[in-house]
Amino acid sequence: MKLVIQTQYRENYGAHDWDGEGECPQYWKFKGGSTYVIENVGVISSVEYSALKNSVTRLIEYSDEGSEEYLLHCHLEEDDSVVCEEWEVPYILQRNGYGLYIANRSHETYTESYVMMPEGDRTEYIRFNKVGIAA
Repeated sequence: MKLVIQTQYRENYGAHDWDGEGECPQYWKFKGGSTYVIENVGVISSVEYSALKNSVTRLIEYSDEGSEEYLLHCHLEEDDSVVCEEWEVPYILQRNGYGLYIANRSHETYTESYVMMPEGDRTEYIRFNKVGIAA
């Protein structure tokens, strides 16, 4: 089994012209989202499912005056199931030796990776084009 998390990303266009004084203007626009996958979770109890979902959700979700990303759907899928549209490239999440989640995705033209931190922060971000192909 694998855990599949799908998110929604929104951007506040009102924040672009905001001078920081008073209330930030609100003009939210939906801008897509991402798919995150944790492979090989096996058969897990509802308590284990909730704990895993909560630990990863706190690394993905954030909200500020300019943008936000939040969980839309989380569910378990069979290992061989398709988790997103053909044109989308999901993030594959793996834990490193320190217990931190690393998000990786590989497109035909690029590969990217980062360490997931609380509230959507990222560290150690790396992106590179595949040899001979411009991204």
